[in-house]
Amino acid sequence: MATKTATAKSTKTAYFARVPDPSGTWSFFNLTEHIGKAMPFTKIQATCAMQVKDDVIAFSLLHCTKAVVATLVAKPIELPRGPLERLDRRAMKYLDLRDDELIVEFDNTVYHLSISRDDAGIAKLELVSIEAKEGAEAQPDPSEALPETFELPKGAIHMDLYLRSPKVARTIAVGFIGHVGRPGDPDTVSRCAAKVLNSISQLFEFRMLSSIETIVVPAGPSKWSQQAAALRKVEKDAAVEVPVWLFSAPVSATDVPELLAAGSVVVTVDLENANPATGRLLCHYTPSASLGDLFEGYRTVFEARITSDLQVAIGTEDIATMTFDIVLGVIEPGAIERIEDALKTIKPLDMTTSQVRPHE
Repeated sequence: MATKTATAKSTKTAYFARVPDPSGTWSFFNLTEHIGKAMPFTKIQATCAMQVKDDVIAFSLLHCTKAVVATLVAKPIELPRGPLERLDRRAMKYLDLRDDELIVEFDNTVYHLSISRDDAGIAKLELVSIEAKEGAEAQPDPSEALPETFELPKGAIHMDLYLRSPKVARTIAVGFIGHVGRPGDPDTVSRCAAKVLNSISQLFEFRMLSSIETIVVPAGPSKWSQQAAALRKVEKDAAVEVPVWLFSAPVSATDVPELLAAGSVVVTVDLENANPATGRLLCHYTPSASLGDLFEGYRTVFEARITSDLQVAIGTEDIATMTFDIVLGVIEPGAIERIEDALKTIKPLDMTTSQVRPHE
């Protein structure tokens, strides 16, 4: 791993709190302008501070208990500069991470995980290796395998995560303090890391930088958790095939667009994963072979159109409810039928890389 000793000055800092909006949904609000002033909210689920430097973007995420909330509302908002600077220093060891690597530091142990993202931004984690943290006071016996499973403590857990931003080629450092389950229950580091990333992925800034919309939380180590995960499986996907025609972008008002390719894109709504903070359903897009690699240049405008059509057909509030149901694994057959009906309203499309219209 690359190590850098020079510390750049912070180019940006921000502070967010996850609080209920008028609809009752918990969302992150930017409270940077309130730093040094009284906390404007009394219901707070989590706070997150962000610090941007040349090589590292650090996030300090705190899940709030009632006692923590009481402290937050009793004094002016302060940016947790100490934790942010600690994350920045620790991240200097991880400047050469690949986009598919995740490092988790937890309880004097370093966990190396792989992270994969699909075209909808749904990420999956897989444990690769475990090693003792450098400089840890209690070194384990080298002949013994380090465990991933542990018992959740009564107090909050402290966990640091490091990954590479595919967007800005910087290391993202996430420091987490909070509870991720019921004390005494067995859990795994990989599962806890997924929960932490799921929590912070509700922050737009993190989603944009990490290219992660949500994380698949694996089944827990208990038999009950594995059975519960199995029950979440949906019997079939909600999908539709949309015919598309891809045109060149006109360079002038008199220019006639040229047809470059024609084919179809299968739109599949993910019924097992969602991020309620985005306000939209997660979709997978599978272009036909006739579109080749050309579709990638049209993906953004196509995705925006599909998102808009689904919102119109279903309604923004109902989609928000559906995303929560998907996360909880309790989406009803009637809701799936509404999604399928909405997909059927999507018309064949003519597209350039910046515009889209119904096919004539």
